[in-house]
Amino acid sequence: MSARVAIVFGGSRGPVVLYAGTSIFIIFEAISAWAPSYPILIVGRAMTGIAAAAITPTVYTIIADTIAYRARGRVMSIASVGFSVSTITGVPLGLWLSNYWSWRGVLWALTAATVVAASTLLIPLRVVDLQEWKPRAASSSVGARLREALNDVRGLAPTWPVTVVSFLAFAGIGLVYTYLAVDLRHRFGWSNGSVIGLFFLYGLASVAGNLAWGRLGDRSGKERAVRVGQITELAALIVLALALWQDARVMLVAALCVFAFGQAYIPNLKALASAVAPELRGRSLAWNNAAM
Repeated sequence: MSARVAIVFGGSRGPVVLYAGTSIFIIFEAISAWAPSYPILIVGRAMTGIAAAAITPTVYTIIADTIAYRARGRVMSIASVGFSVSTITGVPLGLWLSNYWSWRGVLWALTAATVVAASTLLIPLRVVDLQEWKPRAASSSVGARLREALNDVRGLAPTWPVTVVSFLAFAGIGLVYTYLAVDLRHRFGWSNGSVIGLFFLYGLASVAGNLAWGRLGDRSGKERAVRVGQITELAALIVLALALWQDARVMLVAALCVFAFGQAYIPNLKALASAVAPELRGRSLAWNNAAM
C-alpha cells in the first residue's frame, strides 16, 4: 500500500466506519428477510437503517478528505448517481421480484447484492489530490471537552443554511416522488407498468442532472449551480401542477423529467457541507444526510 493511501487508512476512521456499517447492514438485512415475526422484522429494518446511516455520510466524508474542493462537485455527483441508478433499477426490479419471490425474496436479493457491493471495498483506494491533516488529540477534562464541543458548533455554523436547504430539497423530492405515484394510480388510473416506466425516465433524468450540476458547480461555483437548479426545479413543479390539473400526460412526463434533472444539484450541497475543517467534515455531512 502506498504512503498516500496509508494516510487515508491510518489518519481517518472513515474506512473503518464504512466497513462496519456495511457489515451490520448485511447482517440485519438477512435478519429482516428471515424474520419469523413482525416485531423481529421491525427491529431488523430499524437496525438496517442505522447501519445505512453509517455508510452514506462516510462515503462523502472520504471524498471530501481526498478530493480538492475545486473538483469535489464532480466526484460528489458520481457518488450521488448511485441514488439515481437505484431509482431506475431498484424500484421496478423490486416490484417485479415481489411478484415471484414475495417481499422475503426481495430482501434476500438485497442482502446478496450488498455482499457483492461490499467486496469492492477490498479494492485498495487510489487517492487523488490528498489533503493531509492530523486528527486533533482528545482532551481529558470535562471543561476542555465542552470548549471543544462549542468550537465544533461554531465551526459547523456556516453549514446550517446548507443543511436547511438540503432538508427542503429532499422534502420536495419525497413529496413529488411518493404522492405522484399514488395520484397517478388512483386518480388518473395509470397502470403499474406506466408508473414504473415514468419513474424509469425520472431516474435517467436524475442521473444526467447529477453529472451536469456537479460539473457546473466546479466550473461556475457551487452556490450558483444550486440556484440555477432550484429555478429549474420550481419551473418544472409549476408545469407539473398544471399537467396534473389538466391530465395532460405528455406535459406531465416532460415536467417530471425536467424536475428530476433540476433537483439533482444535491452534490453541490454535499460539497458545500464539506467545506469545513477536516475534523468536522464527518459530522457536517452526517447532519446534512440526516436532514435529507
